[in-house]
Amino acid sequence: MIPARPPKPGDHQTLPQRPPKPRAPDPPTQASPRSPAYTQAHNLHERPSAAASLPILADLQEEEMARLLADPETLEALYLTHSHTAQARHQQHLALLQQEQALQARITTLHTQANQQYKQACDAVSAARAKEDLWNREERAMYAALQPTTADALFTRLQAATTDAEKMSEALLASFLEGEVMSPGGGEGDAATEASGLAVGAFMKEYRQLRQVYHLRSEKLARWKEGRVGGFR
Repeated sequence: MIPARPPKPGDHQTLPQRPPKPRAPDPPTQASPRSPAYTQAHNLHERPSAAASLPILADLQEEEMARLLADPETLEALYLTHSHTAQARHQQHLALLQQEQALQARITTLHTQANQQYKQACDAVSAARAKEDLWNREERAMYAALQPTTADALFTRLQAATTDAEKMSEALLASFLEGEVMSPGGGEGDAATEASGLAVGAFMKEYRQLRQVYHLRSEKLARWKEGRVGGFR
């Protein structure tokens, strides 16, 4: 074994060392599949319609925000989540707008129909009132035509006719008696007697007829007063 050479004077001085090569920056660290930020973003990406799983950035810690900003996939998933949510809300707004337009069209149609029905109802009411006025006029004319045949009118007429028959018979009797008094059997023989007999016969016949009418009407009037006339009492 060859012994090592002894150091010479000045060997203890070290040579200047080369500066270290600049180190390339480390690539951005990807979130671990088990990190909370990755799991949350992954769930949001898988279920973008679940509003309850959206991350609330204001509630994240500084470290979680740093990991979220350092993870492009998580940021993309978060962006896609918000994009899907906005699109879903836009679709909901469009659906509500379409429903509102349909309801507005329906309301317009119902309003037009209501106006038409209101006009028809007004026309029907006007026609009904005109018919009611016509009916009232016809009814008054009918009662006026039936007035002479009512029970009260017939009773009044019968009572007046009975009184007239009695007055006529009494007037005829008074006229005959006055004639007899003014010409008490004066005349020439059989001719005067015959003429007087004819006058008496005519008087008796006419007087008997008047009294017959009078008594018939009196009987009817008495029965009416007693309620023995059917159909009126």
